[in-house]
Amino acid sequence: MGQIDRRRVLEDRAINRVTALFQECGHVVQKIDGHNDFGEDLYVSFNEARRPTGYTIAVQVKGGVSYRSARGYRVKVRQHGRSWREANAPVVCVVYDPGTDLLYWANASEQLRCVPESRSIEVGRADVLDAGSVDAFVWRMCRFIGREGRP
Repeated sequence: MGQIDRRRVLEDRAINRVTALFQECGHVVQKIDGHNDFGEDLYVSFNEARRPTGYTIAVQVKGGVSYRSARGYRVKVRQHGRSWREANAPVVCVVYDPGTDLLYWANASEQLRCVPESRSIEVGRADVLDAGSVDAFVWRMCRFIGREGRP
């Protein structure tokens, strides 16, 4: 009988935390099946007062202390650079740190549009994603989508 991979358990916990947070705040979350995971784990469609806004993001979720860096956290871009940069739905990287039991986020699409050759997405320690910050996060992402969608 095989052993359960601890990294997989941590990744599942991270995805479940992100999913629960957005759902509890009234947004719609669609999990991406592992066979169709090409650098995104979730789609989140934002709602306001239980009505769809028309804004959707893709989320790449990571979990574990291995994503810590000197200035916060770091998610390797690997083969996803072009797709994250050019995505119609911006890609956000969310890191779950089991040591702090917090979620941290960064707009991967925005970072890659500024520095296309980046090898990793920088996630700051100040960019916490929790029930108290979701509204500001949604506002920032809707503003980013709206600005990027204009000619």
